[in-house]
Amino acid sequence: MTKQLSNEELVVGELLHGNQKIAQLQNLCILVVDDDADARMLMQTVLQSAGADVLVAASVKEALALLEQQSPALLISDISMPDEDGFTLIHQVRSRSIEQGGQIPAIALTAFAGDENEQRILKAGFQLFITKPIEPMELVDKIIKVLKT
Repeated sequence: MTKQLSNEELVVGELLHGNQKIAQLQNLCILVVDDDADARMLMQTVLQSAGADVLVAASVKEALALLEQQSPALLISDISMPDEDGFTLIHQVRSRSIEQGGQIPAIALTAFAGDENEQRILKAGFQLFITKPIEPMELVDKIIKVLKT
């Protein structure tokens, strides 16, 4: 079961990174799903540098297997993946009970911007989407935004 995190747990402090502040994601487990190894590594690095524990999966099958074993606080998934895509993943996740993680907050990653695509992503069950290529500060900000709602 996903618990609602308090502001203290979400933003334990701020870390000065260069000239920018990165909000801390301490004690937060995030599942990242992307078929592109470089994209997974980039997101893992960004999220770990902000203090998160990161689980990575290269496919829908891997992600669902991880969700059987873990209860991450957030799911971040690429939409365009071979075989099964991000829409298939979110559909399968949302069909689960609350105890099985069916209500986990989710952010979609997509290379395709536009109102029509945005509406499809939100209707599918994602709370937000981020257009690729990702901007690290935007990623952290959107994670905090999703978890505070």
